[in-house]
Amino acid sequence: MADTNVKRGAYKHLDAWRGVASLWVVLYHATMPIAEKYQFVTASPVYFISKFGCFGVWMFFVVSGYCIANAASNSLGRENGILRYAVARLRRIFPPYWSSAVLYFMFSAVAVVLAQKHIIKAGALASLDVMHQPPLYYVATVTLGQKILHQDYLQGVYWTLCYEVAFYLVMGVSLSLAFKKADARALLNGAHVTTLVALAVLIGTNRHVYPFDLWPCFGIGALIYDLIAHPKVLAPRLVLAALTVEVAWYAAQHHVMNSNVDVGGGISLLFCFVFGLLLIVLHRYDEKIASIRAVKWLSWVGMFSYSLYLTHYMIVSIISKAFDRFGKMGEWYVPCVLLCVAFSILFARAFYQYCERPFVGSKRDPRPAPAGKPWEPQSPVAPSPQEISL
Repeated sequence: MADTNVKRGAYKHLDAWRGVASLWVVLYHATMPIAEKYQFVTASPVYFISKFGCFGVWMFFVVSGYCIANAASNSLGRENGILRYAVARLRRIFPPYWSSAVLYFMFSAVAVVLAQKHIIKAGALASLDVMHQPPLYYVATVTLGQKILHQDYLQGVYWTLCYEVAFYLVMGVSLSLAFKKADARALLNGAHVTTLVALAVLIGTNRHVYPFDLWPCFGIGALIYDLIAHPKVLAPRLVLAALTVEVAWYAAQHHVMNSNVDVGGGISLLFCFVFGLLLIVLHRYDEKIASIRAVKWLSWVGMFSYSLYLTHYMIVSIISKAFDRFGKMGEWYVPCVLLCVAFSILFARAFYQYCERPFVGSKRDPRPAPAGKPWEPQSPVAPSPQEISL
């Protein structure tokens, strides 16, 4: 029998983890360019913390899997649930993304002019020259189809959004298959089977097929959601046992990081798995953790972490180039990094207010929200900020 009536557990401090992930990514992008130019920076504690900031991306994927599994489950049994799920995903990811793309487009155009006048050194955006790209480039940029159409990204962080959109689509297919019977177990089991099969293919062939090469990172989050929401159900525990073996096997095969990002590597997958287990353990102390002042602040950052992720690189570039222009980037690298983080947060909060929050929506489902789930969306049409990872 489908397990559809189990009370799902709230996760009050989940946004705090999103805040940690986004700040870690900002630190990474603020520090790495300085360290590449000034070798002595690599001896600092700031560099040691920042150089692993790529793991913030994997944290995002796990949290995203958790939240989207909840969103898909929450759509079961509702009128036009599949359509609402799809519209909610589109509303939440594309308008803020398009807004940030417009900003980067203008920033790139200005950077090209300044570089030509030798006011600044040509960086990635200036070198790209977005004003002179083939039509397919613009189509890919608008649709987040860069991976499929093999086009460059207007901004490097956008690669993760291509995967996010694909992850949502796979969950949408699973939702459509389970929707008629409102079978939450079928929905979640479909996600788990996809995770196990995708990782088995990676182990057996080492072929990276978009988006299933990174689906296991997302799938771990969906499994963690299932384990927390349905603690007495056997199926997710069996999946966890099988996944433990697969993750260990794949991590043993690919135990050396080839780059700081390590896309699709064994270390990144192992990190996702350990982080997922940590979420299970900490869920027992959720109330106490959520009441800590520092966690509340991180949750505040997590509220607009998608905006922070989308816009921070532009702010980091501006501040870094200003320090570099006056020859102070190496000497004052710590103030430079701190200013990058502070101004990225301030700009992202404003961006969230005007470019992300309006698309969360104001409509509410006429039915009351389920008890014990204050963080979950009131309606699939109007998801909460916690429903999207980036």
